Amino acid sequence: MWYIVVWADGSRERSTEDYPPWSAVKEMQDGYLEWISTDAHRGRYDFHWLDGHAAGLVRERLKISAEDF
Repeated sequence: MWYIVVWADGSRERSTEDYPPWSAVKEMQDGYLEWISTDAHRGRYDFHWLDGHAAGLVRERLKISAEDF
């Protein structure tokens, strides 16, 4: 699975791929993501899933397209 993290200030991380044992997938299924890095963004982030229509609107607003993966 590939995912992109977009921060509140609009900056974004490069797309990331999760590999077995699928730790990021498991975290996201439980409603959070642990961001491990050396910068100020390091930490645990809780979130909720959007339905298909709302998710599409957010991807459009954040300018995330298939080419980003």
